[in-house]
Amino acid sequence: MSMGGMFVKILMASFPMMFVPQMCEDGPCSMTEKVSAWSWLSFVNVMTFTSFMRLYYVQGHREHFMIEYLDEDDEVSENSLTEQIVQYPKIHSRLVTLNSQIKTANTVSAAMFLLNTMFSSFLILYMRYLDTTTATVLLTNSLLVQGKLMQIRESYTSDDLALSTVATVPKVFNVIDADHVVKDEPVDLGEVELAVSTTP
Repeated sequence: MSMGGMFVKILMASFPMMFVPQMCEDGPCSMTEKVSAWSWLSFVNVMTFTSFMRLYYVQGHREHFMIEYLDEDDEVSENSLTEQIVQYPKIHSRLVTLNSQIKTANTVSAAMFLLNTMFSSFLILYMRYLDTTTATVLLTNSLLVQGKLMQIRESYTSDDLALSTVATVPKVFNVIDADHVVKDEPVDLGEVELAVSTTP
C-alpha cells in the first residue's frame, strides 16, 4: 500500500503538465491541450518519471531483501546489526550494494525532479496560470515528493545500515532474520568421548 501511494505521488510530480490545472484560450485546458503544448517539456517529464521508476524499483528490491534476511528486535540496540552482519559477508555485501544503488537512484531522481519542477512551474505559472488551484497543486505535489526523497536519503546517510524507506513510521532492521541465523551444530558428547578413547 505504501509503495502504491508512492507511485501516485511520482506520477503526479513527474507530469505536472497533465495534472496541474491550466488556462487555455477558451478556458481550463483539456488533457489533450495540456499534453500537446510543449513537446520538449513532455520529454523532461518522461525522463523524470523514468528516473523515479528506477528509484522505485531499487527501493522495492532493497525493502524485499531486508524483509527476507533481516528483522526488527526491540530488545537490542538499533545499531547492533552493524556488528552482527559482519559474520554474514554475503548478506552484508548485498546490503551495502543496495544502499549504494538507492543512493545513486535517489540522487538522479532528485536532480531530475528539481529541473522538471523548475521548468514546468515557470512555464505553467507564466503562460497558463488558471487560478489559485494551479499554484496549490504544484506546491502540494512538490512537497509530497520532496518529503519522500528526504526519507530515502536518510537511509544511506544515517548510521543505521538497514533503515526502511517504505514504513510510514521510522523502522530499523537491527538483527539477522531467525531463518538465516547460522546456529552451531549440536555436539554429541558420546562421540567426543569415543574419539578421545581411540586416539593413540
